[in-house]
Amino acid sequence: LKVTQLNAASQTNFVIRGFGNGNGNDGIESSVGVFIDGVYRSRSAAALDDLPEVERVEVLRGPQSTLFGKNVSAGAISIVTKQPQFEFGGKAEVSLGNYDQRQVKATVTGPLSDTVAVRLSGSVSLTDYLLYGTGNDVNNRDRWSIRGDLLWVPTDQTQVRIIADYNKITEVCCAVNAVYNGPATQFIGAPSPFGLGKPVGDPSKIFDRDVVFNTDPSNRLTGQGISGQIDHDLGFAKLTAI
Repeated sequence: LKVTQLNAASQTNFVIRGFGNGNGNDGIESSVGVFIDGVYRSRSAAALDDLPEVERVEVLRGPQSTLFGKNVSAGAISIVTKQPQFEFGGKAEVSLGNYDQRQVKATVTGPLSDTVAVRLSGSVSLTDYLLYGTGNDVNNRDRWSIRGDLLWVPTDQTQVRIIADYNKITEVCCAVNAVYNGPATQFIGAPSPFGLGKPVGDPSKIFDRDVVFNTDPSNRLTGQGISGQIDHDLGFAKLTAI
């Protein structure tokens, strides 16, 4: 399993056994499908979310169309979060780091009645700019999310789970440095009349905090959704509707 990110946070995808696509084009659905609590996330950007309590992550190699439908020809990533609990509980986490890094995560769960339980979660992640390019600062972190999870268990055979979430990313990220300038890049940087005379990266200074862009890599991503899942035990089988 390999997880890669290109020039933007939304250009992230999974590759299983060498197969995977979609991270270079926001309109392409990856051949490795991502599912969060059974819900298919069709685009790379839709799979980005700072989830609360994660129960397990399943990495399923090979075609998974029998259980997961289309767009899983190379495999599937299934992320399952913990359900609301009928006992009060919670967790909070605060992290501080260099470049003014601040991360806050919290989740709380408990019962509303004998048959209904809820979980509320939220997170904020902020980091100062790390690099400089096009006269502006780049490579910051600015994202937050909120999530509500309701579980209703009317009988021993039936349960209903409803999840609503909202998350937002507003970043100028991410920078890349040139480690080698090929013929085309050298033509761009060569002075006129031998080239275009445009700025290009200097491979001898890849560890400097200066990067070369002709435009800032701005990320403006908003994710929101509501999902519902009904599970009913038939005795000889389990019926699930999402």
